[in-house]
Amino acid sequence: MKRILGVIFAIFMVLGCASLGGVFLTRDNHIKSSENESVQVSAIIPTRHYMHFYTNGGSAPEPRPYQIGNISLTNYGYGFNVNSNGYLESQNKGVASSYAMLKITFNALTAYGDSSPSFTIRYISNGENNYDYAIFSNLDSTLSESNTADSTYYKRTYGETSPYERSVTYSNISNGYHSIYVKYRKDGSANVGNDTLQLMFESDYNNNNFSPNLWKYQFDGMMYGTLPTATRSGYLFDGWYTASTGGTRILETTICRGSDLYAHWIPNTNVNTVTFDPNGGDFVGTGYNNTTETSYTGSNYTNLGRSFMYSDNLYMSIEAYMDNWSLYHDNGSENRQMVISCTENAGWNIECDYSYIAFNICNFKGSYVLLNSGRTWASLSSGWHKFELSFDGQYARGYVDGVLFAKKMLSNGRIGYNSDNAIFIGGEAGSNATRPVAYYFKGKVRNVKILNISNAKSASYKNSYGDLPTPTRTNYSFGGWYTSATGGTKITSTSICTRNYDHTLYAHWNANVVKINLNANGGSGGATAIWFKYGTNTMYSNSACTSSISSISLPSRTGYNFSRYYSVSATQGASSGESYIYSDGTWAGDLCTDFWSDATLTASWTIKSYTLSVINGDDGIDDITNPATAWNIGGGRYVAGGGKSISVNYNQTVTIAVAVKQGYTFSRWSDGNTSMSRTVTIGTSNATYYAYTTPNTYSITFDGNGGEIAG
Repeated sequence: MKRILGVIFAIFMVLGCASLGGVFLTRDNHIKSSENESVQVSAIIPTRHYMHFYTNGGSAPEPRPYQIGNISLTNYGYGFNVNSNGYLESQNKGVASSYAMLKITFNALTAYGDSSPSFTIRYISNGENNYDYAIFSNLDSTLSESNTADSTYYKRTYGETSPYERSVTYSNISNGYHSIYVKYRKDGSANVGNDTLQLMFESDYNNNNFSPNLWKYQFDGMMYGTLPTATRSGYLFDGWYTASTGGTRILETTICRGSDLYAHWIPNTNVNTVTFDPNGGDFVGTGYNNTTETSYTGSNYTNLGRSFMYSDNLYMSIEAYMDNWSLYHDNGSENRQMVISCTENAGWNIECDYSYIAFNICNFKGSYVLLNSGRTWASLSSGWHKFELSFDGQYARGYVDGVLFAKKMLSNGRIGYNSDNAIFIGGEAGSNATRPVAYYFKGKVRNVKILNISNAKSASYKNSYGDLPTPTRTNYSFGGWYTSATGGTKITSTSICTRNYDHTLYAHWNANVVKINLNANGGSGGATAIWFKYGTNTMYSNSACTSSISSISLPSRTGYNFSRYYSVSATQGASSGESYIYSDGTWAGDLCTDFWSDATLTASWTIKSYTLSVINGDDGIDDITNPATAWNIGGGRYVAGGGKSISVNYNQTVTIAVAVKQGYTFSRWSDGNTSMSRTVTIGTSNATYYAYTTPNTYSITFDGNGGEIAG
C-alpha cells in the first residue's frame, strides 16, 4: 500500500509540474498515509531564479551582482508546493496534528562596497487564531521533523483568520551557504478552512540601484519571456548573453536555467557628432561666464582656481585677439604662448602641436589625448578668433571659429584633474596653483565660458538622437532644434538620425510678445495699445500679433496738436523723455529692442495758436490801446479798416481796448459788447473784433447880440 501510494503521488506531481514547461529540482517529500506512518517520495518543486541584466557600458545604470542566490529547497512532512499565485504553499491544509516544513538553502555574496546582505521571507499565515502557527528557525539551525512545537526559533507567528502579507528578515548574513527552516504546524482540530502558510522570497540588495527593468525572476524550465532593451551611444545592441564576453545568447524563447545576463555590443562606425548651435541663445550650465574684454601683455594673468575644472561634461569657449597669430606657436625663439590652460597631469589647454592649432586633454593622470586641427596658427588672420572645447562624457571635440576639427574618445569617460593646479587665462598652468609657469599670452580675451555642459553629442546613423539640451535666450522662448538656422526640419529626442556625417542642429526662438500701452494724456480716440515681437520692427493691433499695422491711429485733443508718444521715465532700455512714436503715427526703430516687457508710453501735445484781430470800425476810433504791441493791419491808424493783430494760444484770455477821438463816443464791439475795455477768450479759430463809435451831437444857439435874426 505504501509503495502504490508513493508511485501514484509521484506520477501526479510529475504530470502536474510538466505543465510548467521543464525539469525541476527534486526534493524529498514525506506523505502521511496514516496518522503514524509516512511515505518517502520524490516531489518536484520549481526553482525561482532571480536574474539581473548588466548593460555592460550601456546607457542604463549597471546593477551590481546579486547578494542572495543559488536558492534550493527541501520538503519535509507535507511540504510546500508552488500555487497559482507563485507562492510556496504548505500542503497540510485541513489535516489535524500535521506539519509541513521547508528547508531553504542559499548562497550569500557581499558586493564590493556594500554591507552584509539580508534575506527576507514574505509570508501569509491563514489559520486558526492562537492554534495553528508558523515557526522560522534561527539561521543555520534546524527544526524537528515532527509536529512538535519547537522551543528555539527565530520567529513564531500564529495563524490569522483575516491574514495579510507580512515578512521576516535575516540580516548581516556572512558570505557562503546558509539554511533556514520554516515549519507550519497544525493543532489537533481538523479545521478545513484555507489554513495554509504561503511563502515568497526576496533579497535585500542594499540600494544597489537596480532599475525595475534590469532584473526579473522566472521559474526554472520556463522561457525567459520579455527581455529589456539596452542602448549605448556609438554601438548597436547585440543581445543578452550569459557572460560579459563570450557566453550563450539568450532569447525570449530560451528555457531559463538561472543566470545573470550581460549586454553585448557591436561598435557602430556610423557614429556622428551633432553640434548644437544656440543661434543667438546660450547654453544652460553652472560655471564661469565673463564677457569682459581683457588685455594680456605677457606678464599678467587671471587665476580662475579649480572650481570650473569639470570632469564629466564640459563646454569651454574663449575668444582671443592677436595682431600676428604666428607668434602663438613656438618657432624656436621662445615665442610660444598659451591663452588658457589647466594641464598639469589634468584638464585641458589650447596649445601648439608644433605649428598646428591643437587641444591637449588629460584622459587620466599622466595620459593625454591630442586634438590636432590640421591648421597652423599662422593661417589665422589678424583679429578675433573663437576656440571651443566640448566633452560629453565620452567624446572630446575641438572647434575653431565654429568649425569642428577633431573628436576623440576618452577611455575613462572623464577629464581628470589634479588637486594641485588651477585654470589660468593668459599663461600655462603647472603644478603651481597660484601663477602660470610659462608661455604668457600677448593679446586680448573676451567672452570666456567654462560650463558643466556639452555643446555636442554623438548620434548613431539610423538611431534616435536621444537627449537634447535646452538653451536659453533673453526675451525669447525656445522653439526646438532644427536642421537649419532658419526653416529646416525639427529634431526631437525621438527623431531618427538620417545624416551619416557630422552635422549641426540650430536652436529656433520665439520672440516674446510685448504690449505697449498708450496713455492719451488728455486726448481721446486713437489706439490704446500696440504689440510687437521683441527684436522685430513690425507692430500689431492685436495681442496674437496677426494684424500688422504700418502706422498708429493717433488720438485728438481740442485746441492741441499731437506731438509724440514718449517714455516718462528711464525704464528697461528707454531714457527719460525718449520719443518712440512720432506725430505721423510711425515709430522709432529701437522701440522693439528698448522694451522687452510690457510698458506705457505717454502722449505729448502742442497747443494751437490763433490770430486775434482788433479793427477800427469807423473813424471815431483814435487808437487800439490793447493789445498795445502788435502789428498794424489795413491802412494804418485812424483809417477805417485799420487795426492790430496778435497771435494767441487756444483758450487764452486777452484784454482788448480802444481810445476814441474827441467828438465821438464809444458805441459797441461787433459782437454787441459795449465795454470799451474788455476780455475775450480764444476758441478754436481766428477771432476778429470791430470797434464802433457814435459821433457826438451838439446844439448851436445863435445870439443876435442886439440885432435880429431873420428866420
